[in-house]
Amino acid sequence: MSESLYPISFPPMFQAQKYLEQGFFLHAAAYEGRVEDITTLLNENPSLKNQEDKFGDTALFIAIKCGQLNAVQVLLEPYTTHSSTELGTLIAMALLNNQESVMCYLTSVYLKLPPPIFRRTKSCPELLNRTWQKSRAEGSFCL
Repeated sequence: MSESLYPISFPPMFQAQKYLEQGFFLHAAAYEGRVEDITTLLNENPSLKNQEDKFGDTALFIAIKCGQLNAVQVLLEPYTTHSSTELGTLIAMALLNNQESVMCYLTSVYLKLPPPIFRRTKSCPELLNRTWQKSRAEGSFCL
């Protein structure tokens, strides 16, 4: 691991500090949305993307819960193929944590929409409706 990246000084009250103390460096970077650190850590050790904390959360789950869209995009990239059920779980997690931008991004991935369409979408009711219709047809998940 690069000496220039860690240890990172976070104010002691932040959850990221707890992740660092427990050795969950990728989780800490995801919590704070540190895309450069995420990229460096994954380049050094790709298996970190599967590391779970004591609650079973991966760094991708943390990024979704915290609404760190750029971190979600970087962490989702290695998972080039997701099943409908996996993406449905991630979309539901974003929905439950009230992270609309992350939810819209994940929905666009689920519907296999090109990024320009996602960028033009200001809110995602239409995307969610299309997701619900697709998932119902596939029987994969429900929102």
